[in-house]
Amino acid sequence: MDVKNFRTLLLDKKQELEQQMAQIEKDSHQRNTPEVQDGVDLATASEERSSAWGQATREWSVYTQVRNALARIDQGSFGDCLDCGRAIEPGRLEAVPWAAYCLKDQEKREQAERLAGGPNI
Repeated sequence: MDVKNFRTLLLDKKQELEQQMAQIEKDSHQRNTPEVQDGVDLATASEERSSAWGQATREWSVYTQVRNALARIDQGSFGDCLDCGRAIEPGRLEAVPWAAYCLKDQEKREQAERLAGGPNI
């Protein structure tokens, strides 16, 4: 496995996410509240804040996963499933270099998440 290539991919993704999160923060601070607000203005502003919050939350989650993958590279355990210890499928790592679980264990986690009705981190 070409860990050097994965490190480059992960560092690029980390930088991309940092830029996106900085832009979200900048946008949220630059929004001007109109002097006169009616119900539609308030609803629109609330919807925009909710959307930005959701996007930031998703990006922070991936950012954390990317940082964890970089740490696994440093520790020499990159590419090993955190649940079962087997090698993560090469195609899976090519598609999602920050993957921490083999496909079988990822599917188990997603099923448990659906049954629980929320994220299973």
